[in-house]
Amino acid sequence: MITLRQYRIIKIHPFRNLLFALTLIAPLWTLEGPVWADTGPELGFLKPNVSLGADFTPKSGFDGHEISLRSYRLKSSIPLGSPYVSHDGALTLFQMFFTANLGLQQADISLMHGMRNIEQGTAALSALFVSNSRNMYMLSVGASLSEEINGLSSIKPVPYCLGLGTWRANDTFSLIYGLVLAYTSGVYRVDFPLFPVLGFNLRFGRNDRITVFLPLRVSYTHLFGSGFRITAFLGAESRRYRINNDSDFIYLWGRDRRVTLMLSSLSTGIRVQYDLTESIFIDGTAAFIAGRRITFLEKSDVLYREKIDPSVQVSLAAGVRFGSSGLEGEEE
Repeated sequence: MITLRQYRIIKIHPFRNLLFALTLIAPLWTLEGPVWADTGPELGFLKPNVSLGADFTPKSGFDGHEISLRSYRLKSSIPLGSPYVSHDGALTLFQMFFTANLGLQQADISLMHGMRNIEQGTAALSALFVSNSRNMYMLSVGASLSEEINGLSSIKPVPYCLGLGTWRANDTFSLIYGLVLAYTSGVYRVDFPLFPVLGFNLRFGRNDRITVFLPLRVSYTHLFGSGFRITAFLGAESRRYRINNDSDFIYLWGRDRRVTLMLSSLSTGIRVQYDLTESIFIDGTAAFIAGRRITFLEKSDVLYREKIDPSVQVSLAAGVRFGSSGLEGEEE
């Protein structure tokens, strides 16, 4: 049980809200093909795809307690109908997508009452347009969920909206910009602001690129032939989960039966993506996680915050692409 002497009434810093918003939209960055293509849109992403994955983070200490995490996820991207294509010096494309990233997060936190099973995910309808100047524009509207569920009646997804675009200066430099609208506390009527998305991409030939998303997400990717790429990355993130307050928090001013668990960290590691065949792909990540912090909030008020010892995280996934892109006649 967490006692009153541990409570600190602090407002959460806007920087952490921005990190949460960027973490929330991360699944949509799987539509990166048209963003980074140097001669026109990469067409593989237009095929329907489904993948299964898992993440594991071993036990780490904080304030005399321990925390371990593991999650299981299902990701999919399904084009809706055939893409619209026209030619005017370069390929111009319009396509609608349905994207989903659903999973189960299991958090074993010793200061709380048992394992917490948290349902999480996003689902969105997205429209993608690639102009004849090879800039990309995407609008995505959907809902997110990240909470401990007590039956179907307790499910309360919250909406979000993302607008993303690129401005291509030349074959080397592209600016990435946009806005995301998200409930940063996971509940209605609380913290519902617009957050900017700003970054850039540097390409060096066809096989190397550096990608930066502000405030702190940097990666370098090298393509080893067709279907095999390695990415080194450094990035900060903030994940939030609505969990039941099963007498873990006894406080005078709060009456909400749920609180928000926030886990923030800075990670660096290596990601390997490999196409076993034209249809089957695997994806693995090994990362070192530092600067970790566990925070419990009631709305925007911090109830409890402690540093977590550094650890490692391993992620594995495998998936399949099926059907056709609808543009086979356009591919060289």
